[in-house]
Amino acid sequence: MTMVKTISKGDKFVFAHTEVKEPLLGTVIALTDAPGKKIGLEFEVNVGGHSCDGRGKPGHCLWAAPAHIHTPDEYEHILKTKNEVQKVTTYNEFDKISL
Repeated sequence: MTMVKTISKGDKFVFAHTEVKEPLLGTVIALTDAPGKKIGLEFEVNVGGHSCDGRGKPGHCLWAAPAHIHTPDEYEHILKTKNEVQKVTTYNEFDKISL
């Protein structure tokens, strides 16, 4: 979930949701108060989505909730933190152990 307080058309956000195979960077093309249509994002690639009601390229858009977006800096921090946690949680593997 992004921590920004204000979102404007043209802002870039990383969309991390099960609707896409991997997090993608998108551009805000729509902002509405319609239920389920809060933030319209357009992506460079076809994500099998829609056009945000004609605002963007067909197939390149998805509606997002604040819980599913991060600024590029926020997402970079998430990845860095995840990488650090993985380093700490590495383990040794053995062919045999004594109990």
